[in-house]
Amino acid sequence: MRLFVRFCGLALLCGLLIAARAVAQEPAEPDPRLSKTVTLSETGVTLAAALAKASELTGVTMKTDPDSRQWKVRDLPLSLRLKDVPASGFQVQLGKLLDLRWTRTGQAPNWTYTLWQDANARSREAKALTAAQDAKLATAEAKWRKITDAISAAGGMSAADLEKQGASKPFLKFLSQNEFGKSYAGLMSGLAGAALPSLAAGETFRAPYSSLPRSVQQNVQGFVNGLNSFASMAGGGAQASAPGNWQAMTVMIRPMPANVGQGVLDRLGMLGFIQIDGGGSSGEGRPPIPMVFPIVDPSSEIASMIGTGAERIANGENPRDVMRDMGPRVGQVARTAADAPPAAETAQKAASKAPNDPRLQKEVEIKAAKGGDLTAALDTISEKTALAIIADGWKYSGVNIKEDKGPAADVLDRLTAAIGAEWELDGDSIRIRAKDWAARRAAMVAAEDLSYWKSRVDENGNIGLDDLALMAGSYSDEQIARIRESDEKMRSATFYLTVPPWRQALRFYGMLSEQQAAQARTGQGLDVSSLSREQRDGLAGAVEQWGSKAQADVLVAGSRIRVKEDGGTTYLVVPGEGEEGVDIPLVRKRTAPEETKAQPVN
Repeated sequence: MRLFVRFCGLALLCGLLIAARAVAQEPAEPDPRLSKTVTLSETGVTLAAALAKASELTGVTMKTDPDSRQWKVRDLPLSLRLKDVPASGFQVQLGKLLDLRWTRTGQAPNWTYTLWQDANARSREAKALTAAQDAKLATAEAKWRKITDAISAAGGMSAADLEKQGASKPFLKFLSQNEFGKSYAGLMSGLAGAALPSLAAGETFRAPYSSLPRSVQQNVQGFVNGLNSFASMAGGGAQASAPGNWQAMTVMIRPMPANVGQGVLDRLGMLGFIQIDGGGSSGEGRPPIPMVFPIVDPSSEIASMIGTGAERIANGENPRDVMRDMGPRVGQVARTAADAPPAAETAQKAASKAPNDPRLQKEVEIKAAKGGDLTAALDTISEKTALAIIADGWKYSGVNIKEDKGPAADVLDRLTAAIGAEWELDGDSIRIRAKDWAARRAAMVAAEDLSYWKSRVDENGNIGLDDLALMAGSYSDEQIARIRESDEKMRSATFYLTVPPWRQALRFYGMLSEQQAAQARTGQGLDVSSLSREQRDGLAGAVEQWGSKAQADVLVAGSRIRVKEDGGTTYLVVPGEGEEGVDIPLVRKRTAPEETKAQPVN
């Protein structure tokens, strides 16, 4: 009984504390200064900078939490179109858009307002990120299962059924009757179970030829021989030579790169590529020419063209003639896919967000813009509707804004669908928020980091090896993408971070101590047996990404890696059989004075 009384007392005390805090958070005394208005037109401004400008306009101190752990809140990007918006309304809309909380401190009449992220908001962000990742995995898995299901369906059809299906579904016929198609189908179905987790996560699946079951090895051989035969018939000079060593080959299944015209690629039905590396040579110091073939949605128009083209070749037509005929058609299909709005978003109707609001029925016309630049579009929509716009200020570099005309609500539907965002009318304001806002926050890079890297480019005209290695080791792939899109000079200077094996080689180089790096630059090189476990894993990752050597062929005592310069480019030389090795590019020659050793970024 005594414990029960204590529990009730504690519960009552907690309730009183919560109530007291709630009262403190909603001050009874109003702040007349919040009736002052804010007029701002900003694109891609940080939250901290926007609050500083609003404070200057109103005389009301508004800021982000100075706690260093809240740096992401400080650096959140915004695009604002505000005209005579009361400071109170500005605060409300920011809190709703960003899921942040205002706290008032100090004494009347000079209160200070701080915008910050509380524990509940952090929890909601984490859950949104997890949900988005789960949805992405489920969508990717469904896409990849479509082709394995099509392979199973084709394998279960009789010859008569396939003939009937041939006219409308030539890809099924390709999978089941064409010799190259059967090897392709066998390879996909044989690797599907092992590859699917990597592919659904957007990662490349790799398997050394020597590790594959015999039946899959036979399909690899059929696939390689089929591609070589195709290239030979076409008269091309770039076909891979017959493999001299099957055991040295690596089979890779690559998903399409993330954020590279993803909406268009989805509508085209492009899922990725099968790539087979190794087993031959295209010349000293260079990897063998990889053998690559697209992986497509079997119901797509691209798949139909592949099936039809394969049948024409099987019937004796020259592959070069077939490819020449297919070229214009592929271009037309790609243009159609680029112009078509995403199917899922076209069902969105503005009426469900703002029923019968006459402001959203006003006619607007936006101009085309490259690189996802929303500046002009937001200007026009805000001006024509007389509504404030408070939006995420993320960059949408992979999206081209199309010219559009119509009621503002419809234009907003199409515009936000194109960039993967949602919009909502709330009073006199339109809020626009990216659907993947949680993932974008997870990939944020501190503004001071971006400033640091920009200064390195400005000082040296480029980014050198030490800087690139530091950058590769300090940031995730998604963060590197954000750094690259932050500045046009940065995009050019960080080219060697765009290719996975180059990026992984740079990460490995960044793991080396100064003494190890110096030893690798000597003619003798650096013995791999002297590497730490973490360094060996880094080197193994670079080797596997490159796909030309098996890990076991490199990580053995006596093997030595070198860093050499040749023709203005620095390479990581990974040992191979005899005197041959694989040269993985690390960085091209700088065009500016010698740079100083890079310093870690806080």
